[in-house]
Amino acid sequence: MEDTLNSKGKKVTPVRVVVPVLFSFLLFFLLLRSVQPARLLEMLSRVRGEWLVVAALVYAFDYAVRGVRVWLATRLTYRISFLVFSTYMCLVRLLPVKLGELSLPLLLKRCGGTGLVEGTSILVGIRLVDLSALMTLGTFFLGGLVGMDRWVLASVSILPLLGVFLLPKLGIGDVSPRLRRFVEGLGEFGSPSLLLSIYVVSLFRWGLNILFFYCITRGISSSVGLLQVGTAALSSSVVFSLPINGFGGVGTVDASWAGILVLLGISKDVAITSGILANMYANLLSVFLGGGSYLVIRKVCRDGS
Repeated sequence: MEDTLNSKGKKVTPVRVVVPVLFSFLLFFLLLRSVQPARLLEMLSRVRGEWLVVAALVYAFDYAVRGVRVWLATRLTYRISFLVFSTYMCLVRLLPVKLGELSLPLLLKRCGGTGLVEGTSILVGIRLVDLSALMTLGTFFLGGLVGMDRWVLASVSILPLLGVFLLPKLGIGDVSPRLRRFVEGLGEFGSPSLLLSIYVVSLFRWGLNILFFYCITRGISSSVGLLQVGTAALSSSVVFSLPINGFGGVGTVDASWAGILVLLGISKDVAITSGILANMYANLLSVFLGGGSYLVIRKVCRDGS
């Protein structure tokens, strides 16, 4: 098997893919061992369908909001931006060790004529602003859990945002043309008004992410509060952003979600069942939205519409 490159330009060897996949399956196996299968199936069979419908609507709206960030960053039409994002996010969720990240520059090149280096600048810029928004919102949910002052966490949360703004303004000296183009692309992305707009949109979409998990959890049990759900949702999102996941975040995301809820006093059955259901449901919705977007994007981009 030939090596590939991840979004940071480093080689992704077969070992770097296989190990996280095996690790994820091991975690998922241990998770299933922690709850009786009959109890798990019983709780899943009692999930309230109306909450799943609301969760699906929230998830679709979340995708629409995140499409706005691509639209702001690329100046493509919103239609193309949404299709590109949906296809990209489907691949991010399903491919291991964040290999799906490679698809955004490729999709932007195919549908917008954006160079691969410039597309990578857009990807990195959006990801850093998104990380900043995640850390800002996480300040209110995770501050007490990690035992740090919330004001310190809030101050740290703006560092990725400042990095996108300041890096292009620093002298980069004698570097390769590709790196220079990357930094210049980041500079075009990082105007103050654009950064603030994407930051606000990112804050809103993380709120939608919490609402999605809350709907799933309420479908299983009404005993879990919004603060507990928010803490577990943001913690599992941090884990999902790391290149340690197998397919669809199965195992790693479920385990981090369940572990946080148990730590916050939620029963093990509810924590594990809601974690498995939420992640599987998110993967299913991603395939539906992303697969549909891919079918549309093939025609739209081919025709130049």
